[in-house]
Order: sequence, then structure tokens, then C-alpha cells
Amino acid sequence: MNLSSLFAKRVSEGGNGEIAEILALAERPDIISFAGGLPDPSAFLMDEVAALIVEIISRKGGSVFQYSPTPGLSQLRDYLTERPESAGAGVSRDNIIVTSGGVEGLRLVCNCLIEPGDTIIVEAPTYLAALHIFRSFQARIEAAAVDDNGLNTDALEELLCRLQDQAVAPKFIYVIPEFQNPSGRTLPLERRRRLVELAEEFGVLIVEDTAYREIRLEGDAVPTLLSLSPDQVIQVNTFSKFFAPGIRLGWNTASHPLLRKLILSKQVSDQCSSTFNQHLALEAGRCGLLIKQTERLIALYRKKRDRMAKALAANFPDGVHWTKPAGGFYFWIEFPEDVDTVSALSRAIRESKVAYVAGPAFYHDRRGRSNLRLCYSLIPESDIDEGIYRLARLFVGQEAGSWR
Repeated sequence: MNLSSLFAKRVSEGGNGEIAEILALAERPDIISFAGGLPDPSAFLMDEVAALIVEIISRKGGSVFQYSPTPGLSQLRDYLTERPESAGAGVSRDNIIVTSGGVEGLRLVCNCLIEPGDTIIVEAPTYLAALHIFRSFQARIEAAAVDDNGLNTDALEELLCRLQDQAVAPKFIYVIPEFQNPSGRTLPLERRRRLVELAEEFGVLIVEDTAYREIRLEGDAVPTLLSLSPDQVIQVNTFSKFFAPGIRLGWNTASHPLLRKLILSKQVSDQCSSTFNQHLALEAGRCGLLIKQTERLIALYRKKRDRMAKALAANFPDGVHWTKPAGGFYFWIEFPEDVDTVSALSRAIRESKVAYVAGPAFYHDRRGRSNLRLCYSLIPESDIDEGIYRLARLFVGQEAGSWR
């Protein structure tokens, strides 16, 4: 039976399998992979988590395996209001819905706001899974450029004015303010304030993805967009980067009218997130395990980031641009325009035994062929020097400046 005529359009438009390919590369023992944005499991506090699981089951019994309310456990939502992501926003448990990870958080937002053909705005480049989600909802995607200081608000203003002239009202602006995926850059406070001003002026919501906010390797935290405009911002959070992606848990924070719609959307999605994993996250937060593990991750990632920065400087010539991230997982490498990271990728994997993600995966219009993303979170620190050396040989050749 030919099934192709039966598939919904939203499935075919969702993406081209890049995420599955990245995860597959991370499992190949013969490849030095800078591809997958996964946390380093060597920092997971396994003995403490195991003891906590036994304690939770012993103390709370079978109730931890029941359904939970759709918005999530009230105790967990109370705890989440006290976390740094909520600081200054004046939120209560009634502003929070627990999700099955950041990806579901984005899907709930889209399910509530996007009709086929609606316009949304993203950064260029941006998180590739978000692009897949937006395409699956058949959104029309516009983009504003990212520079060394994150989203360029002047470019955003020009885009908003152009869309207004076309009588197009975007539903939301999707932005990753901290240690952006893939560029690693952070939006300074002045630009955050300007972004909020523009959103309020043009009547558009902001979807703030704070997945990497906890992974700050240096410097002081910048106020969240949510704290600057609680009614204008939907914040999407996840436990994946500072606790464990396998528990599939996150949370969204929004104003009451928006949250009511998110709850209705989740009721017909998965009804509720894992009750047991909610208890696990709650108790891990209460006993200090989350803080302890986050500190371990930060120390580990700082060493890896510094080693990668040193290796890049030692192996790549002038003409290759990157910025050292103040946190998160990623370096974004910008080669001269005539370098094609897409065509080089198969050779990198086959011959050089090194993997990366080519730039077009992060652009709504598939440009960025001279760019690539390198992730330092999962790779063993001892492999970084050799991996960067292999990349330099692949793109530069034996002589510095002799581009291949």
C-alpha cells in the first residue's frame, strides 16, 4: 500500500531528519562528534539520584505513579516560581504549566497561537528543532539577523515595519536570549529592553526560550525578558540542560489568559507530564541536588569551552570568525563565503572521522553554508584538540590560509 498520499502536510513540512542524524552521530564510537547538544552524563549525580528515587517511593507510595493535574503538581509549580528564571516577574503557580520538555513547551505555544499561514519571527540563525516545529504548524517564518550581541533589534524593527506595511501581524517573536543556540551569544540588557519596547509597540508576543540560562560560565546574569514584560512574554524552560534530558520535563510561564489556553492544549496532547518525574525534579530541587549538579556541569563545561577556544585559535587562520560564549554549549564558526560546510560534511565524517552541524540547519531559508556549529558539552575534553585539528585540516589544509 502506498501511504504517501495519506500523510498530513504538517508531518512532511516538519523537518528533514537533522535531529535524528545528530543523535545518531553522537552514538558512533569512531567519530569525534561536535554535533549533538547533549549534556555530559559524567556530571550526573547518579548515586544521589538513585537514593532520592528510593526515598520518594518509600515516602509517597503509589501516588507518584498516578496522573497529575494537567498544569502539574502544585508543589512543583510553587518551587518553580522561586527559581532564577522567574525572578522579578511576580509570577505565581497559576502562571506556570509543567511540560514534557522544552519541545513540548514550544508545541503547546504553537498549538494555541498559530493557524496555517500565520507569520512568526525568529532569529537568524536559531534552534533547528524550533524551526521544525514552526514548519509543522505551517507558519510563515520571517527572520531578523543575529550579530555578536545576539538579536539585532535594529534589523528586527525594520522587519516589523515592513510587515506592518504589508498588513501582516506576526503572532510572536521567538528568541533565545542566553548563550543562543547555535551562536552562543547573549542578548545584553539594552537590547532586551528595546526588544520588549518593539513587541509592545507592534502588538506582538515574545516567546523566550531560556534552555541554557542556568549554564552561565562567566559574568553576571541579565534580567529575563519575562521580568521586563510579564504580560508580553511566554517563557519556555526545560530541566534538560541542568538536570537530565531523559526525564522529559520542562515548564512554561505565561499570563493567566495565555496559560488557560496552554492548559487546554496540553489536555489534548498528553494530559499531564510524568507524575513521578515531577516528584523527582521537585525533591532534587528541595534537597539541593539540582544546584550541586549544575555547579558540576558549569565547572566541566568551562574547562571544555576554554580548551576549544584555545584549539580554535591555534588551528584556524585569520578570516575565520567566532565569539567565545559566556555559557551554554556552543561555538558558532563563520568561514569565508566561499567555504561550503554542507558539501564538506560527508567527507568530514567519512575521511576525517569528525562531525559538526552545517549552518543551513539553523536558518529558516537554508542559507549559512559557510557556517557551522560546534558543541563542547558532550565530547570528552581529551578529544577536543584532535577534533579541532581534524576540522582545520579538512577546511584549511596543510597551509594556513590555503582554503579547500
